[in-house]
Amino acid sequence: MDPQPANTTAKKLLIADDEFELRTLLAAYFRRLGFTVTEKDNGLAALQAATTERFDCFILDVSMPEMTGVELLKKLRDRGVQTPAIFLTAHVHLEDKVAGFEAGADDYLSKPFEPQELEYRITALLRRGQLSATATDGERIPSSFKSWTCLRLSPDAPGSATIYSIASGARSTKAIHGTSIPTLTACGKSSRPIRKTPITC
Repeated sequence: MDPQPANTTAKKLLIADDEFELRTLLAAYFRRLGFTVTEKDNGLAALQAATTERFDCFILDVSMPEMTGVELLKKLRDRGVQTPAIFLTAHVHLEDKVAGFEAGADDYLSKPFEPQELEYRITALLRRGQLSATATDGERIPSSFKSWTCLRLSPDAPGSATIYSIASGARSTKAIHGTSIPTLTACGKSSRPIRKTPITC
């Protein structure tokens, strides 16, 4: 099925995959949807692009020459680049997926797959990013606040939460203000030191 143009407002994708046919197919698919697409065929070239340009989402093959997708994403996360990232992989072993999530991946898609499924996953990530970028009262959340490692809302203390954040941590209560969720655990994957910051929402 041909892709239908989406309301992407020229969102920028970085597609890094050494498999020429798949990469060019995906690039053509998303360009027809209105995305701006940059293609790279190895990890080093993708790293250079990702650190010199702004992208809305990374689509990264796990196995690439020069640098693997996992190594690439870990370097980007270590440099503070928090752009959503989806791994494409033919690997099905749990340990491979765990390594990817620990490097900072937001999603995984196993090959082979339909481009439309990738489209839906990207759309969901972009929507989630837009929601998290704006607080419930319309104020912007500081960019550093997006680097939470773990957020817990306790059913034993209504309205209270603990944020386990990266040591350079964020300080805000806007993102969970007014939440009615009794219990939530949303953990990211960071190997860096964390600290606990009790807050009230």
